[in-house]
Order: sequence, then structure tokens, then C-alpha cells
Amino acid sequence: FFFFKRTSTTVTVRETTSRGTHDVEYEVLNVIEFSSFRRRMSVIVRDSSRRIIMFCKGADSVIYELLDPDHGPNKQLKAATSAHTSEYGSAGLRTLCLSYTELDPDFYDDWNMRYVAAKTVLDSKEREEKLGDLAKQVECKLRL
Repeated sequence: FFFFKRTSTTVTVRETTSRGTHDVEYEVLNVIEFSSFRRRMSVIVRDSSRRIIMFCKGADSVIYELLDPDHGPNKQLKAATSAHTSEYGSAGLRTLCLSYTELDPDFYDDWNMRYVAAKTVLDSKEREEKLGDLAKQVECKLRL
């Protein structure tokens, strides 16, 4: 897949699967910005079937700590991903891991109300603390 088009409210991804190549449009709901402290960034989107998905990219060591231990394929994918990131890192290339999780719509609605409120806090230290705590609530139980 690759990112094909972006507007202020959508992102279109060109996906190639066994069924062919097609463009998939996602509605962008939230962007949790990168910070050097968190070493990751996330985007929450809604797909055409109304599923809410949070994608997270970041340093491999950070993403590995956030993976869902109960999701069987994570262990196998982590081993393969670790081998690839080591190989690419040895060649001097920068690597990031991409992960995702599906969010329950009711959980998301509640979380989003608190996220919007936290973004409007005037004190920057308090705002960053609240946003960081809210990010932790969705950036968990990830799948590679």
C-alpha cells in the first residue's frame, strides 16, 4: 500500500491485495502528534464500513512495548520485523514500525470528548500531561 492522496479530512491509500489494486478512503478523526518523549505518532480514522482504527508509527522498541500480547501473530511478526529493522539499521537506514488497533465506537466517542477538552487546556504543561495520558489509553493492545 501507499498513501495516494490527502485532504484536510481524508486520506486515500492505494492498496494492492490478492483481489487487485484499489483506492481506500479513510476519514481522519484525530492526529496524536509525535513527540520526542513518546517517540511515536498516531492517527485515528474511520473507514467506509464505519470501523474506527488507530494507526501508530514509531521506533521499534516503543511499538513492541505497546503490542497486544494476546494477539497470536504479533510474536511471529515481531521476530521478522526485528530481523528486518536490524538489517536495515546496519545498512544505515532509519526504520519505523507501523501498528494498529480497532477502537470500540462507544469508547472512542467518550475518549474523543475528553481529548477535545484536553486540547483546549490553557496551561501547556497540564495540556501536554492530559494529552499524553489520553494517548496512552488508545495506544495500547496494538497489532503489527
